[in-house]
Amino acid sequence: MGEGSPVQASVIQSQLQMVELVYSIRIRNIDEVVTWILATAHNDHEAYGMTAAINTWVATRGASGDVEIPRKIFDEISRLIDKKREYLH
Repeated sequence: MGEGSPVQASVIQSQLQMVELVYSIRIRNIDEVVTWILATAHNDHEAYGMTAAINTWVATRGASGDVEIPRKIFDEISRLIDKKREYLH
């Protein structure tokens, strides 16, 4: 585990629910996305970065209604977090 607090599923879920509220969408695979983040983020800062990136993806896509976060989008976000982690260490 990296620096920062342990990642909590409830916090990630709440952040993704806020994305749903702000954009009037429903993330169909929200539980799966939470699982992906829990499996990938080393700390709460990385988890927040991932949910922020998902927020940006939703915003720039102009999503509406039911939305599914594609695994390939999450994998790209995860790759960028890995690069940041390597840069900082």
